[in-house]
Amino acid sequence: TLLKRISGGIGSGSQGQDISGTYSSTSTFSNPSAPTQTAGQTISQNNQNPLNASVNFGFSILKLKPIHGNLGFLYGQSFTINYFINLTQNKETTISNNSPYYPTTVTRITKTNSQSLTPVFGLIFGLSYKIIPNFYVYAELNPSVYYSFGISNSSSIYTESNLGYSTTTRTSSNPGYIYRYGITGLSNSGALLTFVYRWSK
Repeated sequence: TLLKRISGGIGSGSQGQDISGTYSSTSTFSNPSAPTQTAGQTISQNNQNPLNASVNFGFSILKLKPIHGNLGFLYGQSFTINYFINLTQNKETTISNNSPYYPTTVTRITKTNSQSLTPVFGLIFGLSYKIIPNFYVYAELNPSVYYSFGISNSSSIYTESNLGYSTTTRTSSNPGYIYRYGITGLSNSGALLTFVYRWSK
């Protein structure tokens, strides 16, 4: 018996986190024209993961050989393609008041963009058992090889403002590439158990 299967899935998630803290101390400056000042820092952070998603599509072709009664042996090939995207942004703002004349504000914004495409080729070995007509349970092992490639870019913007008298801005980018390959499905995590209803003409 020849079996053909199609599978697919979509996953997504997003998260955000705000962390803030204040550190301060008090000291008296000797300049009579400057009153007592509070010297310290206020640091705020905002970490965001606006997009974290994956899409996969796969198909497999299996052959089913009867062994005894309702028990059978199945084997075949599988192919899956996975796409993954992850976007993050981190913003950190530091307000320093260590001088009575020139309090400064420093802002750092870092963004990352990672995307990858992973084709997976595998072999399938397992057993099948017919519970009732047209209703089966499969126990499968799926050792596979994969090759993942993509991009991983990061960029940052640094801005320093000195009470409006001067502003300095620097930008940088760090493009990168993703290359990974390996073997999956050979761990001791166990077999894949699938319940199947088959339509037959």
